Amino acid sequence: MKSYLYPDNELKLIEGVNYHFVVLKVVELQDMQKYFVLVDPFGLKHFIPHKPYAFYGFGPDDQIMCCVDRINCTGRVYLEPKHPVYEPGKVYDFQVIKSEIDKNRKKLILHLSDFYGNIISLDMPRQAGYDNNIKQVSCLVQRVRKGLPELKIVRIF
Repeated sequence: MKSYLYPDNELKLIEGVNYHFVVLKVVELQDMQKYFVLVDPFGLKHFIPHKPYAFYGFGPDDQIMCCVDRINCTGRVYLEPKHPVYEPGKVYDFQVIKSEIDKNRKKLILHLSDFYGNIISLDMPRQAGYDNNIKQVSCLVQRVRKGLPELKIVRIF
């Protein structure tokens, strides 16, 4: 477990722990990308990319919950805001938008639609009777990363 030491050498943010952050504003940086500027409980500012979280609906002056996803070797803190719909460890139903067989004909690739219409692709071993007629699946949300749930199929409809 990594932690971030602030300039005063006090241990503040810890990997895997949730904290409340305040959304300060949205800015566009030199890379021509938009970012949310967040302030942690200790007053330090952090940037998260705007695009993956634009549909979350938060804006300036909102208080949001973020998990410290990881802290790299240079001390950069990666945050994952709490998803408005999906919680890790829970099972949800997803519509299958499209399914296809991979080039080696060993896997079935399912393209699912999440609550916001984002497309999530999952591989599964080919099984008799499941080639192209799957309409819905139940999936365990293992975690959320960059605004998208990482899924494991638990039931096929």
